[in-house]
Amino acid sequence: EFSVDKKPQHILDMFKTFHSQAQPTCSSSPPIILSPGSVYAVYTDGERKGWYRGWLLQPPSSGNYTFFCLDYGFSISVPLSNVRPLPPQFRGVAPQAAPCILTGLTR
Repeated sequence: EFSVDKKPQHILDMFKTFHSQAQPTCSSSPPIILSPGSVYAVYTDGERKGWYRGWLLQPPSSGNYTFFCLDYGFSISVPLSNVRPLPPQFRGVAPQAAPCILTGLTR
């Protein structure tokens, strides 16, 4: 995983507010139907606790959905109860991370 965090200040402020919102509860949002390739608000309470803009990569495996976090460059797996429609103010913002490979570097 690799990303460079050079986001403009207004984007950083917007994501900081989004990222720090409270964990969802089962009653906080109606159920949604997920579509692969679409972007959602995704909450994880693991090592990287918080909300992220997540691009749905895979249908559920063992009850969890896999998302690529568009602004940080890592993938997470979460249950459907931690997925919400993306708030409108975050829909038009370009992804802030991109996968890349350094030439000449081997794994």
